Amino acid sequence: MTHEYWSERLSEYLDGELNGAEAADAEAHLAQCEACRRALFELRTVRTRARSLASRGPATDLWPAIAAAIGTEGPVRSDVRPIRPRRRYAFSLPQLAAAGIALAALGGTGVWLAERGDSTAPVATTPEPPAAT
Repeated sequence: MTHEYWSERLSEYLDGELNGAEAADAEAHLAQCEACRRALFELRTVRTRARSLASRGPATDLWPAIAAAIGTEGPVRSDVRPIRPRRRYAFSLPQLAAAGIALAALGGTGVWLAERGDSTAPVATTPEPPAAT
């Protein structure tokens, strides 16, 4: 396996998430790769320091201010439009097939009528100018 592969999986190795064969391969790579050993040492240092930190909550509770802002009506701005949910259409496959057939029939009929040309329809003619005498 490549150095890049194992450098990305060092955290999994440290957390014991690799199976037996993968862990053995990782240890074999660590025996040969100084950069990965250094990275693993740094990960262990970070984990040790993180465990030594005291758990504490946030300094201030933000929820009351958020709840108050949500529940109150502020001044209405004229440049803000209300959000309207987009209408979604859902069609079944038979409905789509029927619409496609109807569209094809109407389109075909329109083309047929245009190509056929109706000979009984009046044709516009322009009058001939009077002959010059």
